[in-house]
Amino acid sequence: MSTAVSSRPRSSSVNSRPTSRSTNYRASQVSKQPAGRNANIPNDGKRQIVGQYMLGKTIGEGTFGKVKLAVHMPSGEKVAIKILEKSRIKESADVRRVNREIKILKKARHSNIIQLYEVLDTPNAIYLIMECAEG
Repeated sequence: MSTAVSSRPRSSSVNSRPTSRSTNYRASQVSKQPAGRNANIPNDGKRQIVGQYMLGKTIGEGTFGKVKLAVHMPSGEKVAIKILEKSRIKESADVRRVNREIKILKKARHSNIIQLYEVLDTPNAIYLIMECAEG
């Protein structure tokens, strides 16, 4: 189940972070190594790096995985990352449900709907990089 999304330009009222980035990452790009010189966030060596994002604390948990706070390292923008563990997505109905969620979020463009920035597909998990709604 390989899924990729290229975000469309968003209105300038939301933020100015570029939203068109490569979205298929190999497993070697998901690491627990320090973020490198581009990061403006301290890394204690325990934080996981996924693509250009440094994962933080868990803010939710569901049937297929967790939702974590993260920071887009180049821009410093806070995002929410929904981590869907492929080992938990067993039934064909579950696969359809996940695909439907991604498809709907890719198309939805409204100020009252959380924006899906990109999808990272690795051998073990699917990472949905989403707008973080604090509050």
